[in-house]
Amino acid sequence: GLKNCRVLLCTGRLGREKNLTLLLQAFAVITRNCREDVRLMLVGSGPVETELRRQAQSLGVAGKVIFTGKINYHEIPHYYGNADLFVMTSTTETFGLVFVEALASGLPVVAVKAGGSKDTIISGYNGILTPEDPQVFASAVISLLANEEQRRELARGARESATRYSVENLTGELLALYEEA
Repeated sequence: GLKNCRVLLCTGRLGREKNLTLLLQAFAVITRNCREDVRLMLVGSGPVETELRRQAQSLGVAGKVIFTGKINYHEIPHYYGNADLFVMTSTTETFGLVFVEALASGLPVVAVKAGGSKDTIISGYNGILTPEDPQVFASAVISLLANEEQRRELARGARESATRYSVENLTGELLALYEEA
């Protein structure tokens, strides 16, 4: 499977609001320009899945995009544990719950600078924020995958910052979120 691959993880409902077309476009740039074998794992299901599969096909990355479908909430940490970076292109995320999960797993986040990400992600500390541009997003991912030291530093920042969002606060919100998904 994924042993020798670098894994980019994105979790959540596959809906319009996640701006996943942008992610696929960025991923196409990443696969063309990254020396390593990279996979994009989309964990979740939703109304735009068929459309996204078609887009992945037409961008020539279908073989490298993994659609997991609906995942049991309890299995989610396993996915975080096996990923190298968490990627998020949504611009509508109100509070970055998924960010907090990623950070708690020590996963650096590359995200589009937007509402929810700005509150949770501090660029250069626990992740990287980019403009809503597939090329720039791709460059951020590629440079992080190439720079082990920077990635480790961001992972450290990720874990540190996660402790600020106490579990008690989040549990209720998380459950509500997953119920809705």
